[in-house]
Amino acid sequence: MQEAHLFQVSRDRLLADDSRPVVVIEGPSGYGKTLLAQAWLKRADAPQCGIWITLDAELRDPSVFLERLADELIGKQPQVEGGGLDESSLLSNRFSRITDQLSDSEHPIRLVFDDVHLVAGSEAANYIRRLLMAAGGPLKILITTQPVALDIGLADLVAKSKVQWISSDALRLTKPEIAQLAQCHGHELSERQVEWLAQSTNGWPAIVQLAFAIPIDSLPFGSGSTVAILGPVRDYIYEKFLNRLETQERKLLWMLSCVGPAQRSLFESIFSAHGDMEPILRHLGTLGVLQEVGSERSDPKIVLHGLVRETALRLFSAEFDAEKSGTVLAAATWLQNHGQGPAAVRLLLELNAAHIDVAREWLLLLGPEMVFGSGHHQTFVTLVNQWEHIAQRRDPALNRFATWALIFRRRFVLAEERIEDDADSRSGNAGGEAALQRSLISALRDDYEIGGLLAQQWLQRVSMTSSLFFQGTAWAIFGFQQKCLGDIVGAQASLRHSATAFGKSMSEYGLSWVHIVGALALIKQGQHRDALAEVGRGLDHCPDNAGLDGQRSMLLAIEAFIRYERNDLAVVREVLATALTSLPDQGIVDTIILGFSAAARARYADGNLGAALDLLSEGERCGDQRNFPRLTISLRSERALLLQRAGAPEQAVSVLQSAISATGSGAIQGLVTDRAGRVNARIAIADGRFDIAVDLLKPLIEHARKGRQQYKLCELLILLSLALSRQKHDVAADAALKEALELGSLENYQRIFIDEGSDLLALIGRWLKSQGAITRNKMAATWAEIVVGTSARQDFKEPVIIDGSKVVLNKRERQLLLLIDQGLSNSEIAARCFLVEGTVKWHLHNLYGKLNVQSRTAAIHAARALGLLSHR
Repeated sequence: MQEAHLFQVSRDRLLADDSRPVVVIEGPSGYGKTLLAQAWLKRADAPQCGIWITLDAELRDPSVFLERLADELIGKQPQVEGGGLDESSLLSNRFSRITDQLSDSEHPIRLVFDDVHLVAGSEAANYIRRLLMAAGGPLKILITTQPVALDIGLADLVAKSKVQWISSDALRLTKPEIAQLAQCHGHELSERQVEWLAQSTNGWPAIVQLAFAIPIDSLPFGSGSTVAILGPVRDYIYEKFLNRLETQERKLLWMLSCVGPAQRSLFESIFSAHGDMEPILRHLGTLGVLQEVGSERSDPKIVLHGLVRETALRLFSAEFDAEKSGTVLAAATWLQNHGQGPAAVRLLLELNAAHIDVAREWLLLLGPEMVFGSGHHQTFVTLVNQWEHIAQRRDPALNRFATWALIFRRRFVLAEERIEDDADSRSGNAGGEAALQRSLISALRDDYEIGGLLAQQWLQRVSMTSSLFFQGTAWAIFGFQQKCLGDIVGAQASLRHSATAFGKSMSEYGLSWVHIVGALALIKQGQHRDALAEVGRGLDHCPDNAGLDGQRSMLLAIEAFIRYERNDLAVVREVLATALTSLPDQGIVDTIILGFSAAARARYADGNLGAALDLLSEGERCGDQRNFPRLTISLRSERALLLQRAGAPEQAVSVLQSAISATGSGAIQGLVTDRAGRVNARIAIADGRFDIAVDLLKPLIEHARKGRQQYKLCELLILLSLALSRQKHDVAADAALKEALELGSLENYQRIFIDEGSDLLALIGRWLKSQGAITRNKMAATWAEIVVGTSARQDFKEPVIIDGSKVVLNKRERQLLLLIDQGLSNSEIAARCFLVEGTVKWHLHNLYGKLNVQSRTAAIHAARALGLLSHR
């Protein structure tokens, strides 16, 4: 269709203002929105800087939408087996890769979303809203839409003068444009004829084009009436255009109407028996009846004008409907054979029951890939719902796939409703798939006790011929429960079973979870050295380009906590710079707790209590939004701890009470007892209530010893030694301190001592002096000297002279430096970089630390002096 756009007029007047970061083209079908968007996109600096996304029903699925956008922007992304098993994490990671690409681009990018109204109200629309909020600088976005409510934040952008809005009034053809278009068709119209045509069509571009498709002298230019020619639009198209088509043209137009937008090669396949479609396509294209769209230049999609499609289906039904079933089946088969299974099934289902059995067969073929592979869960569930509506029944096999898809979408209520309809569930078969599904639902809800119990029951009754991936999943869930309940030996045995099953199924995705849970089990025992090694092995299974970003984030969060305890604060900042953004969307609560705790403690160690509290509040909000009470309570208790250390005991007590009041029973109650006991013991020591502190600590110490929780035991012994020393029980205090120092020496615990402050350091110093050269415990004494020396070095800070050659800024810090140089606020930077403000503050503090400054202005001056920013 080389001449498909022959009959066009220049509409540069509508694009004269190119200063706004967002362009909205709004109008009914046939107003030339897509053509205008194509003209706007051609202004991109280079082809790779212009991205076009045509939206349709399939792209309402957020996973499909982000996958399509990532493919266009970055290139085909690697797909990891099992990578779609947690949709929230999958979406977060895909969007993160997209936004990194957008924010890192060295060239201006123009991004077009065509037909946004087709995804209105969907989750995909939420991502478009987030992208629109970030428009500005090198990123410009254009959307086309029909006049419908979108709820994608356009009102806010209009208020900020960031939008150029091109409405249907502006899209209507002017009289000079009508005259110019007539000349393109070989007609010279008088001024009166142009006036008549403008009034008759109201400047509707598609209708004006079709008016020139009939003999010009058949138009009643002198009638004085416009109603006679236009009438209802459909009648006009039929009487003045469709009736004039040849048989082959009607046939192709009817096929295009039946099938809908699809690749050119599909239509070549199903039309080949009727002749050459190229001249017909060229003719229809010149009239604006159809367009070729999409980035696949070799095989673009053919899209028929909406009004023409609707009318052709109705008016050609008598002539061609007898062939409809065969035509649709042939088109669907082509789609199925060319890797477009969801579109094939959707096309079959439009015929209702005609091919219901074929649709079921294809859905069963699609299930493993869409549910367990690509993560196109919403699309699969939608297709199954449509199939069930037509078939008036539920198919057991389809129902199980749909249940898994809903679980991975975290639509647990809907999933449980389908489980109740499962035969295994109704029969009480604990070894059936429904039992494992219930186990995973509980695990994803962080109800680890129920999840582990159901997984254990499933493993006891499952056939050894069942899916190895399912076996690995069940063992991992059971192992996580054992870890949480303190049975570390049992957890490690379960994880070995899980690793064996995942290894036999060659699932890197599954093995990454084994390493995460394994590292958490070691952390619970305080075995930081082994945990760090486990994290390293896990990261080897999750290379940065393997599509396992979520697993990397969780492993890095664990590493950050260990590195903080080792006083490697610079490493903590770099590790969390990568992990913190996507951490709130991940699936294991423990890793979110560790990551945000490490981030907050690092900020507090830098002397910035406000930033530390902001980070914890951000984590608490995540817990509230995802209904993870363990996360909320843990981070709230962490907030109370920092407030107590900062000398605000009343605020600490208030925060702690809010955590306690939100507690139910069972394991959560135990968590609060443990967390609150440690904070209350500190407060009691600070208030001089040493007896109460000792009474609080003794049962906690006994519990930590019994559970072999060395890190927690070390912390509790430190507190006990402080309380006992204040009571003048020096022998008992020294014994507790010596044991704590020995534990610290074994696992390289440093911050646990340093963060308790000057009182503990003074106690350690007194203990060191009391040790005789012969009788002193060498392990404990050596570690005491290391801790005291480290603390002293951190307290004494010499003036720092920054060497520009040694300042290494990461990618995010360089980006933020440029944005603060442009004068953007934190909220504006957050929108531009697709971050929350708390994360922006994290990166800015890291930047200030590297430049040895305390403010934005100082950072800009220092960066220019070091040659990191050009002078203006």
